Amino acid sequence: MNIRSGFRASLFIAFTFLWMILAEVHAQGILLPVQVNEKYGFGQVNDKYGFIDTAGQMIINPKFEEALNFSEGMAAVKLNGKWGYIDQAGKIIIEPAYNSAPGNFMDGIAVVMVRDGVWGCIDKAGKKAIDPKYSELSFSEGVSPAQVVTKVGQKWGYIDKTGKEVLAPQFNGARSFSEGFAAVKKDSLWGYIDKTGKMIIQPRFLNAGNFSEGMALVQSGRENNMKWGYIDSRGVLVIAPQFDWGSKAFSEGLALVKMDDNSSFIDKTGKIIIRQQFEDACSFAEGKAAVKINSKWGYIDQRGNFVIKPKFTEAANFTKGLAKVRMDQQMSYINSSGKMIFGQK
Repeated sequence: MNIRSGFRASLFIAFTFLWMILAEVHAQGILLPVQVNEKYGFGQVNDKYGFIDTAGQMIINPKFEEALNFSEGMAAVKLNGKWGYIDQAGKIIIEPAYNSAPGNFMDGIAVVMVRDGVWGCIDKAGKKAIDPKYSELSFSEGVSPAQVVTKVGQKWGYIDKTGKEVLAPQFNGARSFSEGFAAVKKDSLWGYIDKTGKMIIQPRFLNAGNFSEGMALVQSGRENNMKWGYIDSRGVLVIAPQFDWGSKAFSEGLALVKMDDNSSFIDKTGKIIIRQQFEDACSFAEGKAAVKINSKWGYIDQRGNFVIKPKFTEAANFTKGLAKVRMDQQMSYINSSGKMIFGQK
């Protein structure tokens, strides 16, 4: 081998090694689903989904009808009307064969709809992990081992991630575990159980949500005057029922509440911290909340000041420094300063 050919070989090896490093960086980084047109501009409603990195570079070309975020190295995608899963290189790992795949993998399994109205779970190889026999399934958060709330016929119970029955179907309604509690319905009223099935907070509410930051949203009252308030983990009503449907759980110390078709934010004493005439709003995440005013969405800080001006037709919460937004029918992502990382900039 002469010097020139040896140099070329070394250069080829170096570029190959660099490409492998870059591929690994993409594989380990964050990839985001985005709806785009053929020219990789803003996507319209009927355009395909691909995946970009946090710099706005297209990593997986747009070819999917729908796509969800990655979780545990895999993302649910829709092709030819069916859902399957890809890896971070865009390779199909589980062939699209499912009617629906509303969530991604958690603890190695994912919930899928095998046929209309029938749900089960698969593992990362696409093999059956939990028999498809449930009319509803949703993974719990904050439970170890992971538990799933199930509905068989008209009664609800709980199974673990192997499909083993933890609590026999006995409830008229049930929600996922959160902070060690799950809201369950006995007869027509809601209470809370612990992971052993013991009723910790007796059923006395017309409706009940999950615990978050030590408090849960509950509904009380009579017909035509049903309001929402907040209880603590002892079941003590710490914020009296006074809010309308659409109020949310606490997040980052504040809760979004609805009153007279307007949205405000309260602290854990019930004091209104941000009083605005918001038409709609999301909970706080990463120090910001998406709010709607004059038919446009923007973002406020915890003092109620706009940090990203209202200009979007849709806006989602920030996650890992990025938020999905839409302008008219065009979708993109913004960073924490409001700068678009993809599409119009």
